Amino acid sequence: IAIISAGQLGLGAFNACREQHFDDVFVYERSDSLCGLWANRDETQREACDTGARLLPTTTLNSSKEMNAYSDFPFPQHYPNYVYHTLTREYLLLYAERISIKKYVKLRHELIGCQQNADYNRTSRWRLTVRDIDNDRVFDAVFDGVIVCAGRYHRPVIPDIKNRHLFAGLVVHTNTVSDTTGLESQRVVVLGVGNSGIDVAVKLAKTKLQYDQVYLSSRTGCWIFGRFFNKGIPTDTFGLRRCFDWMFKGWTYPMASRLVTTYLNKTQFDHKLFELKPKHRVFGAIAIIGAGQSGLGAFNACREQHFDDVVVYERSDSLCDETQREASDAGARLLPTTTLNSSKELNAYSDFPFPQHYPNYVHHMLMDYDRTGRWRLTVRDIDNDQVFDNVVDGVIVCAGRYHRPVIPDIKNRHLYAGRVVHSNLLSDTTGLEGQWVVVLGVGNSGIDIAVELTKPKHRVFSQGVVFSDDLANNIMKGSITIKSNIQEFTTTGVIFEGETVETPCDTVIYGTGYQQWYPYLPDELRPELNPYLRLYKHIFYPHLKHAHTLAITFNMTPAGAANPMVEQQYRYFALLMADRCRLPSEKRMLRDIRRQKAWVIRYYPRYNKHSTHVRYIKYMDELAREMGVKPRLWKYAFTDPKLWWRVYAGPCVPYQYRLDGPNSWPDAREAILTVDPPIRVPFKIRVNI
Repeated sequence: IAIISAGQLGLGAFNACREQHFDDVFVYERSDSLCGLWANRDETQREACDTGARLLPTTTLNSSKEMNAYSDFPFPQHYPNYVYHTLTREYLLLYAERISIKKYVKLRHELIGCQQNADYNRTSRWRLTVRDIDNDRVFDAVFDGVIVCAGRYHRPVIPDIKNRHLFAGLVVHTNTVSDTTGLESQRVVVLGVGNSGIDVAVKLAKTKLQYDQVYLSSRTGCWIFGRFFNKGIPTDTFGLRRCFDWMFKGWTYPMASRLVTTYLNKTQFDHKLFELKPKHRVFGAIAIIGAGQSGLGAFNACREQHFDDVVVYERSDSLCDETQREASDAGARLLPTTTLNSSKELNAYSDFPFPQHYPNYVHHMLMDYDRTGRWRLTVRDIDNDQVFDNVVDGVIVCAGRYHRPVIPDIKNRHLYAGRVVHSNLLSDTTGLEGQWVVVLGVGNSGIDIAVELTKPKHRVFSQGVVFSDDLANNIMKGSITIKSNIQEFTTTGVIFEGETVETPCDTVIYGTGYQQWYPYLPDELRPELNPYLRLYKHIFYPHLKHAHTLAITFNMTPAGAANPMVEQQYRYFALLMADRCRLPSEKRMLRDIRRQKAWVIRYYPRYNKHSTHVRYIKYMDELAREMGVKPRLWKYAFTDPKLWWRVYAGPCVPYQYRLDGPNSWPDAREAILTVDPPIRVPFKIRVNI
């Protein structure tokens, strides 16, 4: 087995392979030490071509130690709940010593090629091309399986902003900022409100002189979580519990989102006041055109989904009333004899039956119609080219309903510069996410499109979530000013969106994140070159003949602690390679990918941007189910109630996935039951280490 990288992920992947008793495991590491990003090399130790992420001196984990630990190796109890980067490195070195990885690691070895071997179809093997940096030689090696644990934070995203070439100041990405030396007396704009952008802005704010300014530029806003919840409990140990997980599924999701949004605005700070609230509301506003029968039903449907901002516009002066129509109203009319063609039971609202005493076919006014009408049909026999009339007592029309779109003639349509389309041209709402949209009509298609478009674009769990305990304080002190997105550069500064006056600055720092980068993979397998390429469980290529032999780890955006999720990935890979479980068929894997896509579309604003998002418990359980290590709640409820309660109502720590199944950990139960003391220990004044 070949493992690419000896960082945090590579260490866990090695342990997973060794648990399956694989002897020939090679770990290729480009740098000169273990721990990857957390090694925190100074600039003199970094190669010129190394464009990966940097650590600031203040960098701290955003997940608490109990949630971010390896599933069979907790952090030492005396470590703080949110571990400083030097202690993270110390923890990883302790883990490396425990699993005895050093003799298997090839330091200063860079992977430059990964191809299917000539006999891949028969043997499933891969041929790697590796460069020995110190000896300046290139060699090939053949492996039964490859697990890629690098590439997530390799290449920075550099936005294309108008007039960038005019700016005479310094423009850098956070990946080149390891400290803020030299920026103390400069006017700095930080673009991006992700974790790196906010960390840099806060660090700069602490080193600024009294009248110097840091501008934090946000395009979409974000939700800021503090690292600690009520009574000092780490936020993730409170929020990531199975007893809460049901709230983030289906109809309860909007309610949960609102509760958390209210909590953030009431107990942290008002995101709107601080100019950090995402552009779109947590819950969208919906306009309903017409207060007739369809409008009433549409209003009820929207209220069932807990949309508060629902406005119903009705042209007439009353609800449902056809007796007072203007002469210019060319809509349908009711004859005095008009009666419903569907019986009352079939035509009622689904949650509001007709009164029992109403007749089966209800008259439009008093619901007691007792006469029928006759119809003359004119029919053309196409084959014989004949036209004839026929008189019938009743007509049922089963065609023509969706044949020709109705295009209303609206005054000054020719002046409008935007896009006008009929619903018959919309198969999805892609491309409309950031636009102001008016949906005209309250039929099924109109309502469906309106609801789809007005799904909350940036619920608290859909928009970017950032952890910072210092940002609000610096905004209050005036050392950080929140601005909108950068519209364009000038020679001496920038102009923000919505402003016309230049904001002078000396340095612009992009905190815009990273894109995946796998230059050694074949072009057809590189996610960065194939934006529509989706992997099964964000790990395996479903179309490969031997899909289980190549794993791309950390190919997802986790909502929760990343390390346990990735550990589940390489445990899954190792079990597959050991033939202790099997991948589903390609058809089933593709079906799962489609299901995941539907889930993302439902809960996140833009699929292309959020296609790799996963939720902690949901994703962990999915992989655990495949491996046979999912906690057996029903079993514990009867055999070990104390454990059941901690698994169900306590923090969903990674040790839960070592209770049962392959490679269980004997101390997992004890670690789950005693998860509280390690959280409390760092608060004590005197600690016996």
